[in-house]
Amino acid sequence: MKRSILFIGLLCLLFGKIMAQRSPKTEADIAWGALFDTSETEQQQPGSFTWFKSIYTRINRDWNLGLNFWKQFPEDRRRIFWFTSCTEDPLFYKDLDGGLKAKLDGEYGYYNAEIDWEKLNAYDKERVKIRSLILNDPDIPGEKKNMLRTQEIGLIYERGHNKAFRNDKGLYLAKVQDAFETAIIGLKKNEKITRLNDGFRFIPEIFTNSTIYGYNADEYLVFLNRYKDTPNLQVRGWITKQLAVLKLRKVPFELKHKDVEGKEVDLTELRGKVVLVDFWTTSCSTCIARMPVIKQIYDRYKNQGFVVISAAYHPEEDREKVLVIHEKIGADWPVMLLGGDAKSGYINPNSLGKKIFNAYGFIGVPQLLLLGKDGKLIMYNDLLLTGDFEPLVKKLLSE
Repeated sequence: MKRSILFIGLLCLLFGKIMAQRSPKTEADIAWGALFDTSETEQQQPGSFTWFKSIYTRINRDWNLGLNFWKQFPEDRRRIFWFTSCTEDPLFYKDLDGGLKAKLDGEYGYYNAEIDWEKLNAYDKERVKIRSLILNDPDIPGEKKNMLRTQEIGLIYERGHNKAFRNDKGLYLAKVQDAFETAIIGLKKNEKITRLNDGFRFIPEIFTNSTIYGYNADEYLVFLNRYKDTPNLQVRGWITKQLAVLKLRKVPFELKHKDVEGKEVDLTELRGKVVLVDFWTTSCSTCIARMPVIKQIYDRYKNQGFVVISAAYHPEEDREKVLVIHEKIGADWPVMLLGGDAKSGYINPNSLGKKIFNAYGFIGVPQLLLLGKDGKLIMYNDLLLTGDFEPLVKKLLSE
């Protein structure tokens, strides 16, 4: 009995000390807690319009709350976490419901919605000011800065999905340049950007989608040359690989490999034909969804000199898995297995697939190259991914 009383007494004493050491919530704690109130979103049916609206309403609300926290508590380091966690812009539509509906219904994520430019410009002004402070603060870890560097590119890319942002090509290009410069400014020669490809992949997507963004290969070349002498070796390496793809417009693309039937396919022997090289994997739904479109064009022009080559990023053991998809599509063009697979991240350093990815800086699949009769690059992704490229094939075959 005495032992029990003693034990309870010790627990009470320990609990009392813990409670005495706990400080009451500060004003900053209360303000910080308000940033993570998700009760309104949790009450909505996931996937419904009201659910999406509650999410973006919260994003707008959290930006205002976070900005107030940033200004009100300059010594609280949690504000750095808040800003680097802002992975989406608030929505500055003049009509929130109409703009959000356009965003949700837009084909391939591209849509049109009227913007409240005054509010957006005020937001941009604050964002530029804060990110500058973070990137120039010597006490903030490089990992946090790197997160912000690549995040800026993603934000501008997402913004460009709305036609209102990209109506003025010059203005949008300036925004892209600003985001890219934010990513590379102040980087030392050997400093590494964590997950660089995840952020930088948006740049080629912008410049190789002419029907949406309106840029072409020459403009991309100007953009890359603008930054090719940046001191950071990692960034320079990425730019070099992007330039390697564009150089294929002047130097024929070389590819020589056996197909699944053991026959050697050599692009040099296909000079005089128009060739589409399709890099893909069985786990890529976008790749597979595009194949029927490719087949329609192939069937119309294969007797006129149009050739398709399927370059699958898979090892030999995936042979049947690859061929099953080809059979479902009804594709009868050559199939190459380049080694590696989507799950392994193409890590086999000796595979042809890995070498091609390294040489041209490919990030993910699909990657589509359309080659003219001289073997030189005519189009990289662009209409090959999302548009009607039949007129281009027809034109090339007639030349």
